[in-house]
Amino acid sequence: VPQVAGSRIKTDRRDAKKLAHFLRSGDLTVVWIPDEHTEALRDLERARDDARLAERRIKQQLLKFLLRHGRRYDEGKETWTKTHWTWVRQQKFEHEAQQRVWADAITTTEQATARIARLDADIAECIEGWALAPLVKNLQAFRGIKMLTAVGIAAEIGDFVRFPKAGHFMSYVGLVPSENSSGQSRRQGGITKTGNRHVRRLLIEAAWHYFNAPAVVSAALTERRVGVSEEVIAIADRALRRLRKKCHAMQLRKKTSTKIVTALARELAGFIWAVARVTAGVPVSAAASAERAPETAKAKTKTEAQAKTAEPKRPASVQSTVKSPEKSPEKSPVKSPVKSTARTPPAAAQTPRGPSIVTRP
Repeated sequence: VPQVAGSRIKTDRRDAKKLAHFLRSGDLTVVWIPDEHTEALRDLERARDDARLAERRIKQQLLKFLLRHGRRYDEGKETWTKTHWTWVRQQKFEHEAQQRVWADAITTTEQATARIARLDADIAECIEGWALAPLVKNLQAFRGIKMLTAVGIAAEIGDFVRFPKAGHFMSYVGLVPSENSSGQSRRQGGITKTGNRHVRRLLIEAAWHYFNAPAVVSAALTERRVGVSEEVIAIADRALRRLRKKCHAMQLRKKTSTKIVTALARELAGFIWAVARVTAGVPVSAAASAERAPETAKAKTKTEAQAKTAEPKRPASVQSTVKSPEKSPEKSPVKSPVKSTARTPPAAAQTPRGPSIVTRP
């Protein structure tokens, strides 16, 4: 409940009065309370994310240890591949202490990797019988979204129906640009970064798969779409076409890759919101038509105003020569130069040239 500055008195009566006041004014935000199964899966997928960070940390420590002793990997550009692992295991050190540090780092890295694989299997087993399991299945119809990303989005957000519009969900995850405008000046900055940062990271990671993405559905994506409804697949295909078009348009405007991916993540959040509402049985077309109705009315009004302003006006000299048929013709004391040029051509000049058309009986 919002507090007034300087208020030092708190009683149940005053709290009830404040709640009634803010509920009537619409200043209270609806909060979704997850069920026990959803909260448990949220803990599991966050534990998996912690394991990923721990693995990355120990890998960085191992690479820095090797670099500190002049061991550089020059056989390839990518690290932690099979070739790179073979090179790491072949390293030898003169002192026994350094050799034990190297062996401990390798063992810890292997354990962290095994921990991630174990948690992945646990997540796949625990989503069976979950209320949001159909949503997890439908979200995998998008490019760049597999089981782990779908489980993370579903467990963190839960109820998508509480967002009446796609823009509300985009704002909730902090992907809309900040703004500081006043009067005639409008200033927009970076994204707000409010809300759930875990979902925001998942959306941005998924949006990278749409950066310069081909308009082809891969075999793996086709396999994930087995059992998904045609309506959800149509939304996912529409997202692919729209995001590719937006990426190309922003590249022509010389935008950086990070800004492009952030914009793609914002658009992707809207399509995910649509799929979630379809999965929940809420029609998206009615909400979309209601959302487009004010915009259509504004566009129609703007078009009519532009048509009125674009209508050519007659010059004063031409208007003075136009006479009403009800009034008797009167000679104007001043001869208009337009009147002398607007003479009727002779009848011979009005006859069209070319072969005549003869109608046979």
